[in-house]
Amino acid sequence: MLRNKFNKNSKMKIETGLSLTSLLFIVFVVLKLTNHIDWSWWWITAPLWGPFGLVVGGIVLIGLGVGLVQLIRALVAIFMKKK
Repeated sequence: MLRNKFNKNSKMKIETGLSLTSLLFIVFVVLKLTNHIDWSWWWITAPLWGPFGLVVGGIVLIGLGVGLVQLIRALVAIFMKKK
């Protein structure tokens, strides 16, 4: 992971390092290859795709919530016209 930082002289300094998810992935791979865990490879690679999946899942849930609110508003408007 690259991080850009500016020092006191306003020159860009680039730092590299591993994120928490990258470290977890490496630990899980080492444990899998040394037969300390018997997990599926899907779970071994979960730190790589998991954050993306959580973001996509959150967006889908928000979309469903907005759609449900719109549906309820439409139904209320229809029932109010009938009265």
